[in-house]
Amino acid sequence: MKILVIRFSSIGDILLTTPVLRCVAQQIPQAELHFATKVSYALLVDRSPYVTRVHGLNADFPAFISGLKKEKFDLILDLHGSLRSLRVCYLLGSRVLRYRKQNLRKWIIVHLKRRWSVSHVVERYLEACSPLGVRYDGQGLDFPLLDQEIEFTGHLFPESFSAGFLAVTAGARHFTKALPPDKLAEILNEIGMPVALLGGVAEEKTGAQVLRLLSVPAVNLCGRLSLGMSAAVLWRARAVLAHDTGLMHMAAALRKPMVVVWGSTTPALGMYPLYPEGEQNKVAYAQIEELSCRPCSRMGRSRCPKGHFACMRHQSPALIRRLLMEKTTLSAP
Repeated sequence: MKILVIRFSSIGDILLTTPVLRCVAQQIPQAELHFATKVSYALLVDRSPYVTRVHGLNADFPAFISGLKKEKFDLILDLHGSLRSLRVCYLLGSRVLRYRKQNLRKWIIVHLKRRWSVSHVVERYLEACSPLGVRYDGQGLDFPLLDQEIEFTGHLFPESFSAGFLAVTAGARHFTKALPPDKLAEILNEIGMPVALLGGVAEEKTGAQVLRLLSVPAVNLCGRLSLGMSAAVLWRARAVLAHDTGLMHMAAALRKPMVVVWGSTTPALGMYPLYPEGEQNKVAYAQIEELSCRPCSRMGRSRCPKGHFACMRHQSPALIRRLLMEKTTLSAP
């Protein structure tokens, strides 16, 4: 059986497909798994031991489709559910299994502020595979590190980091999902541990702003590392302080103790970090529960619609410090 898995973006969403790849490969040994994603995210899947081939989507959509047609897939797992993935499925003409996006329920949570929740997206991904007899194995996410990534990151830190450090996501793709630089610096100074700031090119400026405000030993690695090397830094850290970002899911895939600061989004929307069964105590959440305006978005916003940004501005440095100290006891220096 030749199976195509479709998930075009982004970092976190693709990492959340890794339990599907593992469970299908292990529970259907005769299956040959292929994965379709954007070229920029192919490296996330390339290292998977369960995927035979990654098909990268770039600007040449006709050539992309032509290459997929040559594979003659028996089945497509559409784990994206976009107009583009629907088009791919239509053009290939293979049998398709899709997951439930639960967009109506999410809309009600966001806009009507019902205290409902959405089942985790991995649960819904695996539910789509149930006609194949595939079940979740409880083992969380996967991201194999490469030896050269681990070795390279060992040379990034000064001596002051030798007793352990905190890995921190400096920002997020959407403004309302990240602490403002001054608030983040206030929290990190309260914690008092050496800090490695992580993020992509888009977070370079934010990382530099936070760095200037820190009184603890710190390095700004935003925009300097590949995704694999950023993962190796997460792996080396005593604990992780994260926003609702792809690196949050990366830290969960690496089983790192973590505190997640939630702003305009919430765990109730079904995209919280997934740890193996029995290890969920490795993560804690910092969120302002009593705010009537939360959540204000499924994906995050470019500004606070109320203007006060209380979901991040009112975060307690003392609480986050306590939560992180609890988590660092789970990780030896």
